[in-house]
Amino acid sequence: MSSLRGQLFESLPGDEVTQRASRSLLATLSTQAGRFVLQLCSTVLMARLLPPEDFGLIAMALVITNFIGAFRDVGLTQATVQAATIRHSQINTLFWLNTFFCLALFIVVALGAPLVERLYGDERLLWLTIVLGSTIVLSGPGLQHLAILQRNLKFGKIARADLLANSLALVAGLCAALHGAGYWAIAWMAVIQTATNSALLWHLSDWRPSRPQWSDGMRPLLSFGGNLTGFSFVNYFARNADNFLIGKFVGPGALGHYSKAYQLMMLPIQQINGPIAAALVPTLSRLQNQPAEFAALYLQWSGRIAWMTAIPIASMVYFGEDLVVFLLGDTWQPAGELFQWLALASVLQPLSNFMGVCFIATGETRRMFYWGCASSVLIVMAFVGGLAVGGVQGLAIAYALVCNLLFPLLVHYTLTTSPIGITDYYRRIVCPVLIALTLCMAALRFA
Repeated sequence: MSSLRGQLFESLPGDEVTQRASRSLLATLSTQAGRFVLQLCSTVLMARLLPPEDFGLIAMALVITNFIGAFRDVGLTQATVQAATIRHSQINTLFWLNTFFCLALFIVVALGAPLVERLYGDERLLWLTIVLGSTIVLSGPGLQHLAILQRNLKFGKIARADLLANSLALVAGLCAALHGAGYWAIAWMAVIQTATNSALLWHLSDWRPSRPQWSDGMRPLLSFGGNLTGFSFVNYFARNADNFLIGKFVGPGALGHYSKAYQLMMLPIQQINGPIAAALVPTLSRLQNQPAEFAALYLQWSGRIAWMTAIPIASMVYFGEDLVVFLLGDTWQPAGELFQWLALASVLQPLSNFMGVCFIATGETRRMFYWGCASSVLIVMAFVGGLAVGGVQGLAIAYALVCNLLFPLLVHYTLTTSPIGITDYYRRIVCPVLIALTLCMAALRFA
């Protein structure tokens, strides 16, 4: 245990932290290439084996299970990662809190499943909601092991676990779909992926919990996690209100097209944002008391994210419809039309998401929560107005408008209390962003 404690308390100079982060990011991004191919194959193959209505049913159930599941972590994983120092006893307390809380959330999902069935008027959603909800309790025991691997910058191990879990889940889902399981094939994919990933995180981490016991010094960790959970609550509500509104007022078929278009749009973004954010939160957290190094590293990766995402996503505004039909088939033509507007909404989304890294690494989760409350209200209002005026396409257009208008406000709000200069930030991103917005305007003009 002594060697492990040395890892948990390891203190590194700023240049060593940056070097380790760079090596971890390179390893993770290399692995993500394989993960992207795997997820793309999963999306394409399952879409060709199952009808849009099956994906709509899954999306209906996930509105509830993902909402409740958003609290499984309660911000305690990031609390372990962000803390300047942390003891084994504190991590042990956080482990048991995560585990018991996930069990309680699953019970809430199981008890609420009949309400989901009545809400949508579809009896298939009863057991579908319960099965998807089981992923919450399965994920709980692996959360602190994930946090320790992140804290020690072991992102290659995390990526390999995720890749193997997704591979096994895809094989199982394809077999189930080929044998006529329908929407259950998608549900069991989620269960197998979560269970396998948790087991692998245990295997790859040397840390093991001891008996449940309350530790001293928990208040700052719980306060940090509480604010982060508050943000997750309001952000999830805003990001999934579109699924609820379409499922409730239009139907599962339309929701299937919309959710598949959104999933395809988010697929490349997740491959870039997720690994970079996971690596830089612990790295920047260790640079909290070195503002110059903090700002330099954050600005460097903001520029890289802008170049890697803004222009490719903008090109999808023009080519998106043809790409979706090519990948999924003519049945998914409506999804292709929605994909173009969702691409416009997503041009600046990777940069917006990366602002969360700054909030978390500087411990400003309370301000992050306040932003989540204000922006969520505006996003939901846009969803309701867009759906009322123009149907599902109107909702997607309204989403694109509000996302792009909120971005400069988010930049000012986030960076005002950080070591990062606002002017320096815009200098890093202005070139790729201007090119991307020009592409978007040209695509819309000739559409």
